[in-house]
Amino acid sequence: TLHEGFLRAYDDIREERNLKPGDKVNRFMLSTDAKEEIWKKAIDAAWGAIDMEEFEEKWVGYITKGVR
Repeated sequence: TLHEGFLRAYDDIREERNLKPGDKVNRFMLSTDAKEEIWKKAIDAAWGAIDMEEFEEKWVGYITKGVR
């Protein structure tokens, strides 16, 4: 999600600036808002699939049994 978000944003920059497909574009050309939106979507995609109650239950079990 993160990689694809940056690729789409780079394509948008190329289009806005009439750049060729091979022209270099990097994260410094993106606005802070655009970068934050890309990261938010990536984090939501990564953590949205996790059942936090199950995760916490397993984490507590690991800490209480496995870290001593």
